[in-house]
Amino acid sequence: MIPELIKVRQELECPELGDPVSALEKKLTAFSGKVKPGKKVGIAIGSRGIFKGAELVRTIVDWVKGQGCKPFIIPAMGSHGASTSAGQKKVLAELGLSESALGCPVRSEIEAVQIGEIRGARIFTDKFALSADHLILLNRIKPHTSFHGKYESGLVKMLAIGLAKRQGAEEMHRSGPGPLADLIPRAAAYLLQKLPVLLGVALLESYQDKIADLEVMAGKEILGREPELLKRAWKLLPRLPFAELEVLVVDELGKNISGTGMDTNVIGRLDLRGMPEPIEPRIKRIVVLDLSAKTAGSAYGIGLADITTKRVMAKLDWNAMRENALASTFVERVRIPAWFDSDRAALEAALQTCWRADPAQVRLCRIRNTLQLGEFWITRNLVAQARTRLKLLSKPRLLRFDRRGNLKS
Repeated sequence: MIPELIKVRQELECPELGDPVSALEKKLTAFSGKVKPGKKVGIAIGSRGIFKGAELVRTIVDWVKGQGCKPFIIPAMGSHGASTSAGQKKVLAELGLSESALGCPVRSEIEAVQIGEIRGARIFTDKFALSADHLILLNRIKPHTSFHGKYESGLVKMLAIGLAKRQGAEEMHRSGPGPLADLIPRAAAYLLQKLPVLLGVALLESYQDKIADLEVMAGKEILGREPELLKRAWKLLPRLPFAELEVLVVDELGKNISGTGMDTNVIGRLDLRGMPEPIEPRIKRIVVLDLSAKTAGSAYGIGLADITTKRVMAKLDWNAMRENALASTFVERVRIPAWFDSDRAALEAALQTCWRADPAQVRLCRIRNTLQLGEFWITRNLVAQARTRLKLLSKPRLLRFDRRGNLKS
């Protein structure tokens, strides 16, 4: 039997930059006059959705035009977008970053150019980045989902992998996740000597998917300033306030939520051969019910789940998943879990196999996704086990299903 759940809100640190667009405009003015008119300026953008992302990019575009220069957009997303030039341009368009919306060209070419070699890897980069007079990088700084180190997800990784397209992503990953913490900053340091990186725009996000802070730095400052920003990002990372669960139900998985569909730092699973697993949270069964609309069928990361639904299987973009898995070498992430015809059947299967003989002892948590962890549903026995203060928002209630056995909203 599926247990009753209580809706709760956990109290988390949630700083928010009131007007990130105005903040960016103000910070960019400090660099006005640093470039000569007529120069070509490439603006590198990744595949992750960012709060007010289109407005922020348009602000950079307008600033570049205000300097008398010619802006253009470069997709900097490694192998995402099914590893095609058109696919990467489409990813940006779906984020509101089309040529018509931004008022400048989007130049997308999946074939990268090898420009050198460091110990352990050949160095690739985007051909349009090479042809630019100046480059501006825009990315959020956050903990990575496959390795940890001084630099994780951010401007440094965008240089080493995002701009390197599929060839560069494969090159960086071919020795597995272990060496990435060392390899990525060395590759970025090499690229900073070869590419005309003018500015880095770094964003920090809150658990509510809003912008907590924003920094603009000269290209030469990126390697020195990013580690401190990463420390702040770790403090802002939303977590489940439980050390152990029998069942975690995730309503949606998606590339717009995390590079791995579900943030491994939240679910406590790397699931990569030879890599140690996080100490906690320890979760026996993870159920994924659906894909986010913005992930466009890419269920990379579904292999981190134990159980899923027929609805997810019907939406899969197999090619996008394979390309992502081959470029990252993390083929474990696209394994297919046991799947069931309905949400009810998937939940019942998780409860049946979670190794708790007494149903009253089952600790179950239901979240929308691994990014939005302010409010969620839990079994009543978890209230006393929470590590953060929880506000109860409902009385215990049973989940409601439609005639097909799928959850009602």
